[in-house]
Amino acid sequence: MVTHLFLNDPSDQEVKEQFNASAPSEDLERFAKSIANVAEKMTTYAGSATNPAEYGKQIAVRLCPNTLLYELGTPAAFEVSSFNGRKLGDDALDVMLTLAANTPLVDGLAPDRGRIRKDFPYYGAPYTAEEQVGVTPMPRPAKK
Repeated sequence: MVTHLFLNDPSDQEVKEQFNASAPSEDLERFAKSIANVAEKMTTYAGSATNPAEYGKQIAVRLCPNTLLYELGTPAAFEVSSFNGRKLGDDALDVMLTLAANTPLVDGLAPDRGRIRKDFPYYGAPYTAEEQVGVTPMPRPAKK
């Protein structure tokens, strides 16, 4: 989600590919400024930080390097307060939006926790035709 939220400048879409191709050890040096700038703007718009520039720097340091650590033997949880891996049911987008704006933001969508199983493959059977009544598929992107 770093590329979608923090590195999504319409005038510099190449930065996403650079981020995806880079090593995490390069993240702070190469991408922290862009991440900090977005968080600064978001907190300025939201009026949610006393010092938006400093908050942006703190978020950049928290997200760089872009690796998701997990402490073995502990419950996984992807939360605003801390990252420790991520459960299938964690709403990662809401966490990232909240971090970016420094205020609770929700997109209104969440993983269907009722379909998550305790054993592999973790998700249950595909949705039945009856469950999909009224759902319109997204159109396929045009081929280039």
